[in-house]
Amino acid sequence: METVITIIDFLLFLIGIGVPVLLLAILKSKTKYYRIFYFLIGLLVLSGIIWLSTWWMLDKSNHILLEYYGYDIDGMSEKERFYKVLPENVERVKSIEVSIMGIGWPLKAIFGIIILSPYLLVVYFGNWIFENFRNLKKSQLIVAILLIGFLSCGRKFDKEKWNKKDDIFYDYRESMVKDLMKNHLKERMTYNEVCELLGTSEIFPATPPYTICYEIMVDFGWNIDPQRGKELYIEFTSDSILKEFRLVKWKH
Repeated sequence: METVITIIDFLLFLIGIGVPVLLLAILKSKTKYYRIFYFLIGLLVLSGIIWLSTWWMLDKSNHILLEYYGYDIDGMSEKERFYKVLPENVERVKSIEVSIMGIGWPLKAIFGIIILSPYLLVVYFGNWIFENFRNLKKSQLIVAILLIGFLSCGRKFDKEKWNKKDDIFYDYRESMVKDLMKNHLKERMTYNEVCELLGTSEIFPATPPYTICYEIMVDFGWNIDPQRGKELYIEFTSDSILKEFRLVKWKH
């Protein structure tokens, strides 16, 4: 059942990605006013896809899984709800149970529409760039590709930019962390030297002893709760000497 639901999730994702592209291609061949129709029709169609996808992914599919695992959603107590759930499935069912709590899927769908509507612009300008690239000479195309590749490389570590924050997100940490780990964090550094380099660390309840943690990125997706992220863990010996560091990716 998990596999079937994953396949449906993936198909909905492909539809959401592909329909605006297909719509733009069809309208371009039909009318010279395709831009107006593309954004009007595209917004309606994309909103419908997001609404349907949110209902399926965050509500319907979870209820199907709970029923599949034997969970009784009408149970008055935890014992009644989990009575038919096999022991090996309890943790999975609890994670699903938590995921359906909080705000309802319609409000999440509205957030999703607001956040993902600019995808129509991405498709439009992506198509414009593609068509202009086709008209470039070979030498110009090579230069453009090299320039894009250069710009996509990670940033060099910069102490001031490392701690620059836009409201709740760090602007540069994700693009800098690779260079930081490769060229700046060294064995035998002391705790004070690391803190001097990176600034104050975040405080997370599950951080292991003799370890500090720095938030690298957080992605909320369509939700008001974080869905995935990256954190840099730096472990020290009992003498406050750097022992090891690792970049940890997590996903809910």
